[in-house]
Amino acid sequence: MKRTAFKKKPSWSYCTADWINEIKIRTSWTNEKLAGELGVSLSTLHNIKSAPWKVSGAYVLRLLEIRNNVIAKYENERKVV
Repeated sequence: MKRTAFKKKPSWSYCTADWINEIKIRTSWTNEKLAGELGVSLSTLHNIKSAPWKVSGAYVLRLLEIRNNVIAKYENERKVV
């Protein structure tokens, strides 16, 4: 009988979930809209959120780029008002 050790999530794994939630709050996008912006399926978006080490790093970097653009747009709108 083979035993496998329990591995906990990496400490950085929560970052992508926070980024997704932040984008959705600031833009009022749904999961479908965000997945479309990323160019991925809903299941891939779910994996990016729950297990980012299982998906391509390019998707995570694209998510970070979208987040930074959303934040920059939000900050510019705050300065204008």
